[in-house]
Amino acid sequence: MAAMVVALLIIGCIQVKQPSMAYGIKPCGEAQRTSVNDEFRLEKTADGINLLQRQNYVCCANVTITMKTEDRTIGIYEENVGEMCRCICPFEANITVTDTAGYERIEVYGIKFRDAQGYELLFNSTLPS
Repeated sequence: MAAMVVALLIIGCIQVKQPSMAYGIKPCGEAQRTSVNDEFRLEKTADGINLLQRQNYVCCANVTITMKTEDRTIGIYEENVGEMCRCICPFEANITVTDTAGYERIEVYGIKFRDAQGYELLFNSTLPS
């Protein structure tokens, strides 16, 4: 009985690390223009993954990126907190997610704009092992 109590205490103290995210977005005009389709490149790093995303979007946007986890999936959510305008330019985001152990998938949802345009699943992939 004592061994079972000790085992439960040890298991209760083990905490799974939550992934953390950092990102950078190149300003309009500095990113590489994409073809008609969006481009996503996913690479494994020593600490997790690196995701490079290129797409064309409105130049006056101010894009922010957040991350949520659910079950074994990492969700990346992009939102335009700026404006909408008529000009289009390349948008490039470089996203690094660390501590991905225990997660199997990554999904990228973009780009939400206020209540006019909701999140749309743009990219869905198995994480490299």
